[in-house]
Amino acid sequence: MEVVFLGTAAAEGWPGLFCECEHCRRAREAGGKNLRTRTSLLVDGAYMVDFPPDNYLHALRGDLDLARVEHIFITHAHQDHFYPEDLAMRSEPFAHLADHDPKNQRSLLYLLELGGKRLFVGFDTGWFPEETWRALEGAEIDLAVLDCTDGKLEGRRGHMGVRAVIEAKARMEEIGALKPGSLVVATHFSHNGGLLHEELVDALSPAGIEVAYDGMRIHIFPQ
Repeated sequence: MEVVFLGTAAAEGWPGLFCECEHCRRAREAGGKNLRTRTSLLVDGAYMVDFPPDNYLHALRGDLDLARVEHIFITHAHQDHFYPEDLAMRSEPFAHLADHDPKNQRSLLYLLELGGKRLFVGFDTGWFPEETWRALEGAEIDLAVLDCTDGKLEGRRGHMGVRAVIEAKARMEEIGALKPGSLVVATHFSHNGGLLHEELVDALSPAGIEVAYDGMRIHIFPQ
């Protein structure tokens, strides 16, 4: 299994388009891994998790053939995670009844299994409800990707921060959702969280958590 982190930012991107805050200024100056587009994953070139407005940039920058994508898993319908306008050119027009979106949405979590390897994806999540923890018991996930939007802030409602991600990893280990050698990667970072890439690495690596960046690739080989 190959997992490519096409984008690793929250809704506004980082640095934000019109933002002049200190965190965005520092990201612009530092460049490199601190420049983040909206969050999306590509798995084995054929499966995507979320479909953000930055797909065109991702395809050009990564020399990707998105025509190979067979399935797209959407966590929720916020525009930074689902930008259907890019799909419209592939479909025939049709009439449909109005179906107004609800104001609040529940993000979907995905547990994907390919070639005997398991990938868990959680974008735009706060601390998981107990029903989710029960569902993850004994899951033996090979790669878990967790939301870390809030960075150094104490985030648990709607998003997580560094502390919550570290605690989530510990609980996943405790309930058998992770196994020895499993990888945990934090992604979906916001400038509001205030930590640049190396600062995130300093905060998360002692807990055995990797920090995603745009273009990052992870290979999970069958044993």
